[in-house]
Amino acid sequence: MQKFSRYRAGCLAISFVLEYRAMTGKIKRTGKFFTYIVECADKTYYTGFTPDIERRIKLHNEGKGAKYTRARRPVNLVWYREYKYFKKAFLEEKRIKKLNRKQKEELVYGKIKKRTN
Repeated sequence: MQKFSRYRAGCLAISFVLEYRAMTGKIKRTGKFFTYIVECADKTYYTGFTPDIERRIKLHNEGKGAKYTRARRPVNLVWYREYKYFKKAFLEEKRIKKLNRKQKEELVYGKIKKRTN
């Protein structure tokens, strides 16, 4: 099971790098990176990370973002946090995806402390 998790994490990291390379023509590991939570039309939450949050939300709403959000449009940004390093944003996304709905709601509505790295 652990190998699958590492494999999945690697795939996500590779897809992010390819998205960023396509967007800018280069690979970037420092700068502005965002971990975000959007609320879909069916009131579910989707968590992701990106170097350009405005562009990413627009892609989700155009049906060109994640497969999960395509059938659940429109999406609304309900929480985000900025990071200086790609790895920290990616790891925060993984941590948030493990939370249950109640914990995500507490994060969104500020009832739990944000993780500091």
